Parts: sequence; structure tokens; C-alpha cells
Amino acid sequence: MATKISDTEMTSDLTRHTARMWPAPADACGVSLWSVSWLPGRLLTQNQAVTAMTIAEAVTEHADDLADNGSRWWVFIDQWAAELAITGPHAVAEASLSPEDREAEAAEDDGDGVWAAPADGRGNGLLDLTHPERSGFIDVMTPHEAGVLLAYVAGYAPEVFDHALAARSETFAAELAERTEARAEAEYMSDPEGYCLACGENVAYFIGHDAPQHFRGPHKLVTGSERRELFEAGHEPMIAWREAGAR
Repeated sequence: MATKISDTEMTSDLTRHTARMWPAPADACGVSLWSVSWLPGRLLTQNQAVTAMTIAEAVTEHADDLADNGSRWWVFIDQWAAELAITGPHAVAEASLSPEDREAEAAEDDGDGVWAAPADGRGNGLLDLTHPERSGFIDVMTPHEAGVLLAYVAGYAPEVFDHALAARSETFAAELAERTEARAEAEYMSDPEGYCLACGENVAYFIGHDAPQHFRGPHKLVTGSERRELFEAGHEPMIAWREAGAR
């Protein structure tokens, strides 16, 4: 990969997408905030911005590989995309657009979850709102608009979000954590599972192997006690995908 990183910008000779640090001081935790051209409106840490640039480079450099759903590059894309809280296919679709097309698409969304950076990086002085006006805005927001605004606060000013959550109730915060874990587990358990078209045995990618491997054991590792064993099937695996538990 060829990402070039300065104090305020990330560029690459493999993709026209860029990342830029917001013209604002680091947040209360000392973390700088970045935006990436293929994720307009998203506020990222520097590490997340590097990951986003890595995805953009991979999409450009390995476009032919990613046209194959069984390519090992999807393993990397899915892992990188998870760091940005999106799916691999979503990341590839967005990063495949040019910066101009992505900007135009974001402008057409017009309030559907895409936010532009304020002129001063934090919006200070752009709106002179009194407390009653803020309450009035909240009263007339649709549930979707309120959700988008809350997501923006969580990404842009996480310390404010954390403070509000703690003030609401520690029990509520714990319940939200449980819901998040339950959703993540449900998504994991529903992920498609690889199998071999030639013999029907389980197939997956494993660290240290460039190609998919036949294996015995479960696809999903839940308790930590599950065991999987690689084996030679006498032929190269022809990987395909089926619904979880469909075997």
C-alpha cells in the first residue's frame, strides 16, 4: 500500500480518495478527528482514517479480485470495514466511486445521514441558539433525523455522548451494551458459511494460508472451546457460500 501521511492529510498514489484532519483541536481525549472522501460526514480517528485509505487502495488495486465473491481479498476487506462499523460490500461500493461522484451523492442525500464539516471544525458561532430553540428543534425532528443527529454527536463529541449516557442511567448504558453484543452475535451467527462445491465439506480462509482450506468442525466459534481441523481432500477447494447452518 502507498498511503502518505502528514500531520493533516493522507494521500495515495493508488487512489484519488484522500483523508484530512478537521481544522479543530483534538477532542477532550486528545484524539484528532479525520474525514475521508469516500465516507463524507463520518468522523474518524486517525487509525480509522488509515484503515479507510487502505480500503480505497485495495478497491483500486484489486478490483478484479473483488469481482469474485470467493476471493481472499474479501476477508481483508470485511475485517477493515468492521473497524469502520460498516460491511465489506458497503465499503467496496462507496470506495469504488470517485471523490466527485461520492460528493455529489452525499449532497443528494440532503439530511439522510450525511453531514458536512462546519466552517470552523466545531460549528462555534455558526448558529446562535438558545436552550429553548434547541428543545424546539428536537420536538419537531423525525425519529430518523434525531437518530442521525445523535450519531453525529457520538462520533464528533464522544465525551458529550458518554456524559449524557451516564447521566441518563448506568443501568440504561449497561442495557445498551447488552443489546449491542446481542446484535453483533446475531450478525456473526447469520454470516454465510463457505463450503466446497466439489465435495460439500467446510471451507474457509485461515491465517498463514493464501488459499481457502478444507476443514472439519464448526464455522462459528462461540464459546472458545470449539475446534477446527484442516485436512487434505485430494483436490483444490472450489469455494461457494451458503446460509449459516444450511448444511
